Amino acid sequence: MNMAKYWYDSYFPYENINLTKDEKKAIDKLNRIGIGYFRPLVTAILSRRYVSPESRVKIFDAIERFIFVVFRLGRFNASYGSSDYYRASRLVYKGEM
Repeated sequence: MNMAKYWYDSYFPYENINLTKDEKKAIDKLNRIGIGYFRPLVTAILSRRYVSPESRVKIFDAIERFIFVVFRLGRFNASYGSSDYYRASRLVYKGEM
């Protein structure tokens, strides 16, 4: 599967005609807050077309809350839990999660 297109979409959601308005807004908010180590997970989620747009928005909103609470309010190190995010990205990519 060509993941480059989904990687690009995670940076420039408003250029993708296949994303819903809510998905574009949620990804844009992630980019503004600092998506960091979650970009591979967002990319993997975007590549799974069987995941409904509503479910993707819920996932993106949960990621945004986590980033805000843990990294912005809690001031945890930016690499906190990064191996877990990468592992989840791999599982989503392989269709195991």
